Amino acid sequence: MSEEGITNFIKTLTPPPETAEELVKLLVKANHLTKFQAKLIAAGKGKSLSLGIYLIKDKIGAGGMGQVYLAEHSRMKREVALKVLPPQLVKNHDAVQRFHREVQAAAQLNHKNIVTAFDANEDKGTHFLVMERVKGKDLSSTVKDNGPMSIDLALNVIQQTAEGLLYAHDQGIIHRDIKPANLLLDEEGVLKILDMGLAGIESPGDADEGGGLTSTGMVMGTVDFMAPEQAMDTRSADARSDIYSLGCSLFYLLTKRPLFLDDTVMKKLMALQTQPAPTLSSCRDDVTPAIEALYQKMIAKKPADRFQSMSDVVTAIEHCLSPSPQSAHPSSLTQDASLQAFLQNQSDTDTILNTPHQTLQEESPTAQETYISDVLGGTDPTMPPTMAGRRGNQKSTKQTVTRNKR
Repeated sequence: MSEEGITNFIKTLTPPPETAEELVKLLVKANHLTKFQAKLIAAGKGKSLSLGIYLIKDKIGAGGMGQVYLAEHSRMKREVALKVLPPQLVKNHDAVQRFHREVQAAAQLNHKNIVTAFDANEDKGTHFLVMERVKGKDLSSTVKDNGPMSIDLALNVIQQTAEGLLYAHDQGIIHRDIKPANLLLDEEGVLKILDMGLAGIESPGDADEGGGLTSTGMVMGTVDFMAPEQAMDTRSADARSDIYSLGCSLFYLLTKRPLFLDDTVMKKLMALQTQPAPTLSSCRDDVTPAIEALYQKMIAKKPADRFQSMSDVVTAIEHCLSPSPQSAHPSSLTQDASLQAFLQNQSDTDTILNTPHQTLQEESPTAQETYISDVLGGTDPTMPPTMAGRRGNQKSTKQTVTRNKR
């Protein structure tokens, strides 16, 4: 609100306010100021509400690389989100460089599932990024407030995230910090990926530059959702690291907890490298074998054992979301040879399937059941004895039926 506007507002008051504090309260009540603006004005920091051509209205978030504010373009009157690098980090050359790398990364991306970057600037030593204002709620807050998501909703938002990340990966950009808090669901049900502050643009020289933004010794990301290889060396993170983080996010959305519940960062880092992750089916009873297989492959500890691209993740989720799985052609569900090999070599395959699914051969299989059955097929000597025995029973049953027919 301009000085002239405040003067005109005072003229409408009877009696006029006697103190500045009383005036501020009246301005808030009349919606001419936000409570956030009033608080800064009362603290004598009113000048900080102006950043270049933008007027800051409220604080809406914070991340490792800065504060996020709701702001308004002074001439266009368009609400935007401003991400501001903290003043105490401006003197840190690496932090400033990382912030500008974020600007470069965001400027390359134009996808419905990624928050759009409008502008980047610096005003009196303050660096900031201007982004679209998304009206919605992040998935971490949603789960904290409402509890675990339904299977369909969780798979839907994870699929949207995968589609946005697939686009980013095609541009050579790895997010490196995928987690529910960085996934925002707007009022129309569209998922938007937030905070490209840790994104790294893949280029031949990045790994060799000692002063690079992903230099050894810097852990970039959030431990609860970080891939094992990323925790060991940030420079090793690639598209498959984002796939791991997305798998961890799926687990959180469905269980309201991270994979590992250790009480210190060091213990979590150790568990990340050495401890098996919990199964989804051990946490809730509506997880199908196909969804369990999807999740297990996303969070495999070795990158080579995961899906090798977000395109594969999207396809696998589509199978899980298929409204008429009985009509799907079985061959279309078993084309991922790597998924077959992965599941055959898992020592906990029997745990993944659980008891209720041990009688698949006794019923007419749905497409998803055929998918899981075919994926676990073969005579791999590494197959757990319980699974080998089960397949032996299946073979024996088929032979008996054949003999009877004769």
